[in-house]
Amino acid sequence: MKLGFDEFTSEVEIISKMDAKHFRSEYINKFINTDSEHYKKYIEVVKQFSDRECYQGYLWDCLINPKSISIEEVVKFRAVLKKVIVFWDIHSQDRIFIPDYWKFGKDNILKLEFGELIDNLEYLLEDIYVFDETLKWTLALTHEDDNGERICMKSRSI
Repeated sequence: MKLGFDEFTSEVEIISKMDAKHFRSEYINKFINTDSEHYKKYIEVVKQFSDRECYQGYLWDCLINPKSISIEEVVKFRAVLKKVIVFWDIHSQDRIFIPDYWKFGKDNILKLEFGELIDNLEYLLEDIYVFDETLKWTLALTHEDDNGERICMKSRSI
């Protein structure tokens, strides 16, 4: 169900900084090709911006064995997915020109029901990574589109 922002934030758990750091690290270890040229050039190397050090690439460009899927296919996972974990790329405000883009902190990782996520995507960044605590699968919803359709990917079977 679509919620107002305050209602949505009450449904979301912001994971502790220590757990968030752990999940981000484990995610990269499991799903990201850290040997790729893109990773080494645009993610591993951070740059100082006005708001902090940030990387300049997208993790989804380095997904291991990604399969393109439609947003409609992503929505269908609502029938099987329950609690999920969501995070986003750490980019600088100097490179993002959308007002009020970060409604949560750059380093925040959220835990919430998949249905709530799907119904309230507008409160999250355009590039998000979705998985559960098993770290057996992931979905990446990107800001890119192909003929007006949002590009989404999955890695491994859900």
